Amino acid sequence: PNSATATITGEAPDLETTKGPRQNVNLKVGESIISLPPNPLDVGMLNLLQMVSDDMQRSTAPRILFGEVPSDISFATYNAGVQAASRTIIPHKEVSEDALVEMFTQKLMWSQHAKEDLVAFISTKSADGEEGREKYTLDHREFDINTIDMQVELKADIPIDRQARVNTAAQLYTTLPVSARYALEQTGITDAKQQMEEREQEDINSVAIQNTASSLSAEFMNELRETVRQEVLAQVQQEMQNEQSQQNGSQGAPQGQ
Repeated sequence: PNSATATITGEAPDLETTKGPRQNVNLKVGESIISLPPNPLDVGMLNLLQMVSDDMQRSTAPRILFGEVPSDISFATYNAGVQAASRTIIPHKEVSEDALVEMFTQKLMWSQHAKEDLVAFISTKSADGEEGREKYTLDHREFDINTIDMQVELKADIPIDRQARVNTAAQLYTTLPVSARYALEQTGITDAKQQMEEREQEDINSVAIQNTASSLSAEFMNELRETVRQEVLAQVQQEMQNEQSQQNGSQGAPQGQ
């Protein structure tokens, strides 16, 4: 019950059946009704709920990895919490990596046993922006299943780590005798060769555009010079003709008198 009543007969008063949180009570003279406070929370149930929540957090991923972050936390504290929480899932990460290695190995074993090639497709994008699909074929005769050494590493895509990898790869390329392809692979790019080919094509297109612009600019300047020269020449010829006409007119005037 959420209320206590005091009536003359000891029976509960009549409550009007209305929709909503508020109801009218029909009381007689000398009767009263008092709203009781809500029941206090069970401390034992709260402790049990906290224990179950802690057990779930220890057996699964920490909540901070799912975005459950207090609003007043600083970025440094949040980053440190993410790094600490990431270390707790290392055993699960290693199990997943081993499972992927086993799965890929089984696929290769099936290909060699069935004597069928493995075919895969990858989305590509040309330098001019056109999207397409490229086909990769792995011949079942090109590998020996007994000598395959496969490794799988799962990496979290964290912006801070990504920026650190880019800075490290740029420093390696400028300070150590490593190739550009190796530096690109260190940043996490899976197909460094394709990226290099696209960048080379972009550079070629850029140089071609600059040469075309320079050629057009030189052609425009030559045409402009020729136009100005012809206009100046025409103006000079017009002035010479005007002077000649004036001279002829001045010579014929005395003869007419």
